Amino acid sequence: ADEVCGDGQDLARSAGRRLMMTLNLSLSLVMTPLFRPHLLALSIRLEQAGMTPVFEITEREDIRAFPQAAVFRQLAAGGLRFAVDDFGTGHAGPA
Repeated sequence: ADEVCGDGQDLARSAGRRLMMTLNLSLSLVMTPLFRPHLLALSIRLEQAGMTPVFEITEREDIRAFPQAAVFRQLAAGGLRFAVDDFGTGHAGPA
């Protein structure tokens, strides 16, 4: 994380703007209570380094099978941004 934050800070400074950093996570990992504080801390570090982190939930698990939408609301209230990584589902990529 230190190297990514340092490199990202250099790139953001060179670009003269904030950069978006996307990170893929499994839904199971996000649903692990002990992991959530680390996720929030990483988000803060990336923000401080001049990046806008977006955590992509990988398609390996069916999001509809997890009724814990409250977890995502709680993390989003802490400033986290989420996206669904749909690569390989026929909805992503060039037309």
